Amino acid sequence: YGNDEITKGVGARLNEIFEREVEFFAVATGTAANSLALAALSPQKGKRNLVVLDLETKRPRAVTSFSNFDVISYHWVGSSYLVFTLGTLDTPTGAETGFGGGLFAVRPDGSDYRKLAPTVEEQIGAGATVYRTLRFLRTTPGSQTEIIAAGNLRTDRDDVYRIDLVTGKQTLLTFDAP
Repeated sequence: YGNDEITKGVGARLNEIFEREVEFFAVATGTAANSLALAALSPQKGKRNLVVLDLETKRPRAVTSFSNFDVISYHWVGSSYLVFTLGTLDTPTGAETGFGGGLFAVRPDGSDYRKLAPTVEEQIGAGATVYRTLRFLRTTPGSQTEIIAAGNLRTDRDDVYRIDLVTGKQTLLTFDAP
């Protein structure tokens, strides 16, 4: 996977579009539901950031510009939002360990950036002794603006939440046990 002729062809085409040598990682969540945009991870500011390519105009737009974290994973929510998490690829312990984490949302044009859950680094800076996490589980069927996520926001066990990406409102779906 990743060394076949199709992937090499995609890489060559992306090099043409971006007019330079690019590094890309094929993922199952690359295109928006309406297939008018392609999300990809691209080196920006020395870190892996999220870029959206408008498939009609062939114009790329960087929608994140982190210089201290890499975007580790992302998911389309319909065609309206991208939800992503952060980490650091250049650590010996792995991308998902350390000060990253968090859960974030942004529109494909880079607008309406929203922090849904803070990174570990932010929690440490705020004096937290217990680190709370929230991770993407799935999109909400039929919705362009809601996701289902799991996290230990209220106890040491994970609960399941519905999250509105427009408002950031988190609705607890599990009350006594996940």
